[in-house]
Amino acid sequence: MRNKTYSSKLKFITICYALVQFVIILRSKNILDGLLIAFGISNSNQLSDFWSVVWSITQSSLITAFAYLMLIFYEKVFWKRVPSSNCRDGWFIYSLVAKNNKNQDKKIIGVFKLHHTINCAYIGESKVYHFENDKFTERGKFTSDMILLSNNQIRFVYNIDAKEVANGIVKSYTYIGYYHLDEKYGNAIIGEKVYEGYIQNISGNENIISGRIYSEKLKSKVKGLYDADGLLRDYAHSIFSKHTNQE
Repeated sequence: MRNKTYSSKLKFITICYALVQFVIILRSKNILDGLLIAFGISNSNQLSDFWSVVWSITQSSLITAFAYLMLIFYEKVFWKRVPSSNCRDGWFIYSLVAKNNKNQDKKIIGVFKLHHTINCAYIGESKVYHFENDKFTERGKFTSDMILLSNNQIRFVYNIDAKEVANGIVKSYTYIGYYHLDEKYGNAIIGEKVYEGYIQNISGNENIISGRIYSEKLKSKVKGLYDADGLLRDYAHSIFSKHTNQE
């Protein structure tokens, strides 16, 4: 979910620390006296007293800035590489063999980007296709900011804007669904991790779809929708073959 976590709290604490340090410096009797002298009548000690204050404030500011930069580095770079973070950030490819409530078979394939930071997890980019007779027909796209991640699971509720073609007529609709994936041991086709699970529509119309999913987390070198979509098209048959073997 897009909720603030302890990272934001650490940033807040760092800023508070800077303010406390600043107040402590100004309340220091000797330095405060130096400030008064520095802005009063000149004498031989005024200049050194003034720069003493400036240097003390600069030291505190530099320490605070360094601590803040380290927090940003930890959040943006280091955290993703810590095994205990269990970071899932990346592109996923999946195949779905499902039936609608008319007991019609549906072969669906798609990609999505799971954004996972120290603060939040959400899906903002995706592309879904019907895959029938070796042809890709765009089905729509989905998003989610209701994601629950555990050691070996990815679960989320999504909203999809989809379309179906029936008798040459395109029908558009929106519905809500539930997506559940369990990490599995096995050899991936093009990714670095293998997942299996299921999808279940929660609301919709006669095109409600549910069924089993085979999914892979793609390697980090996949940087965008264009790359992920290209892999989806190149390996569609292999992914569905692996899906069938898993059932």
